[in-house]
Amino acid sequence: MERSPVIRLAGIAIVFLSIVIGSWILFGPGSVTHVEIPEKDFHRFSGVMAPSHTSVVEPAVPADWTTYSHGTTSRRAILLTDPDSSWLGLAHGLKSIGIPFKITRDVQEALRHDVVLVYPVISGKVLSPEALTRIIHECRREAFETEASRGFSQVRPT
Repeated sequence: MERSPVIRLAGIAIVFLSIVIGSWILFGPGSVTHVEIPEKDFHRFSGVMAPSHTSVVEPAVPADWTTYSHGTTSRRAILLTDPDSSWLGLAHGLKSIGIPFKITRDVQEALRHDVVLVYPVISGKVLSPEALTRIIHECRREAFETEASRGFSQVRPT
């Protein structure tokens, strides 16, 4: 005979409450020991003085993608479609693992490289129709050449 869901839920609730109450009895207020924390002391070094002038914190300077816009076509290209995106994390990550790269905003310049990463998004909202057409054409051409070099003769460029 199958039990109703209400009875099952009531059973689970009773088991849960038993565990909570048992834990409180075992580890409850009696097992907590209070430790006095001493007041913070400090040591005064004799003859040492603080600076007499106020320290100046320079204002933050935003990172500029053009810092990474130099290099040859043997590097990976990052086609940056939004300079306000979080591109700096990508640049630091690639740099930290030793991958040479170049950041550019120019589609023609990016497509001169063997490997291109479009970051952060490839869309008609951030690229012109001509740029999108050029990227699609280059991808199809590369795919055709790769498949043809593997011996797939039925592959035709579109």
